[in-house]
Order: sequence, then C-alpha cells, then structure tokens
Amino acid sequence: MRGKLAILAILSLALVATGFGIWFKRQMTYQVLELLGPGAVQRVALPTHVDYLELQASTGSGTANHGETLTLPDIQIDVTRRLDISGAAGLIHLKHALLQDASYEWHASTDGSPTWRHALQFMDDQDRTTFLIDLDQRQVMILERGRRAVLGTKINAGLKAYLAELTIDGDE
Repeated sequence: MRGKLAILAILSLALVATGFGIWFKRQMTYQVLELLGPGAVQRVALPTHVDYLELQASTGSGTANHGETLTLPDIQIDVTRRLDISGAAGLIHLKHALLQDASYEWHASTDGSPTWRHALQFMDDQDRTTFLIDLDQRQVMILERGRRAVLGTKINAGLKAYLAELTIDGDE
C-alpha cells in the first residue's frame, strides 16, 4: 500500500510541476503571442528558412535588388540585400529572444516615423513572418500584421551587434 501511495504522490507532483511549467512559459510569452499571433510564433520558433534583408526607403525606381520591395500602407521599402541566415551562428538565441516578453518594452510608445533599415523573414512551407527593425528608435513591426512594439535596450544592442556581424560575414 505504501508503494502505491508513493507512486501516486510522485505522479501528482509531476502533474503539478508540468502545469506550473506550462503556466510559467505562457506568462513569459503572452504579449509576444498577442503581437505575432500563434502561427507566426510557431514560424519563428521552427522556421524552414530565415533571411536577413537590408532595406532602404524606396526611391520609386524599383531597381534595388531587381525590384524587390516590401509594401507598407504608407510607404514602399526597397530590399537592397538578402542573405540566407538559416544556418547562422546564434540564430537559435535570436529566435528565443524575439519570442520572450522581456525583450520588449510593452508600455513604451511606438509613435514616430521609424526608418526600417533591417528585416528578418522567418518562413515555413506555407507562409512568412517579417520583422521590420529600426535600431535607432528601437522599434520592430510585424509586416504581415501591421503591429509595432518597442525593443528593450538589451535585445536592441544584441541585434545591432548580431546584424553587423551577419553583414560582415555576408560580404566575405
């Protein structure tokens, strides 16, 4: 009888720990889930392909990178460079950071006119999620949803260093 109680106690403890783990993880990612949506969170966590895009405001000529542009409601942005970073060192850490509530300042204002110079595109077999990034104003916009957020200073500094490293490696 004692053995059965011990097993029952261990199973109960395991269920409580599992429930706490699920609750804790949800608390760490609740606002990111609202920003991105469930499909995009899955795409960022487990992409089949990831690209880094260097951007500049459109001149209207449509000649940058063979005319590839990103269209926002109020502007068009030329893609001047596209790099496949699917196998880049540190990408796992970047994905993890982008999916944590602590990486954003949720109560900061997204007012102003960001200058989108960088983008990260996470793709799976069916769709893509594009993070437009303004490192100077610490803003990010999810292109497909039109939602913006303010990056925390720590992830912004890390992104700045990571993107600089990507572009140096991409030049070689």
